[in-house]
Amino acid sequence: MAVWFDALLRPNRSLGPAGRTRLFWAVAALSAVSVLRFWAVGAWPVALFFILDAGLLWGAFKLNDRAGRRRETIRLSRAGLDVAYTAPDGRTRTARLEPFFARVDVRHADSHRAQVRLVSRGAEAVVGSFLSRDERLEMAAALDEALYRFRTNQAPPTPGG
Repeated sequence: MAVWFDALLRPNRSLGPAGRTRLFWAVAALSAVSVLRFWAVGAWPVALFFILDAGLLWGAFKLNDRAGRRRETIRLSRAGLDVAYTAPDGRTRTARLEPFFARVDVRHADSHRAQVRLVSRGAEAVVGSFLSRDERLEMAAALDEALYRFRTNQAPPTPGG
């Protein structure tokens, strides 16, 4: 089947798994040194806060990893304009829009709150909300171009071309 647009959107993550592991262990090592110093001078209650701090950091890493599993897939083909949202827990919901009537609506394009909506016959789907402003605008332009090519019956782009 011919495909005019196919994109997998994922949240940006600045540290990979190896970097997060190294950072966590570096903080844990520094905390351990501090815990031993405070324990040695008799200020053991302060040591509990360092342990709590390391635990909270580990929890924050886990929450960040979970949020990073979020996905959105946008696909434009003769079958329709499909948007599939995958939540961090794996649940997926989809929206299907009529591509001949679909338009890309960008709100607040000049601010960091830029929002990209796909609108078609009363149905709408917000896409790429976790992307940076520039990434959202770039994705919106590419999707708008794909919708134009689809409506004017131009051949879909060749893979890798």
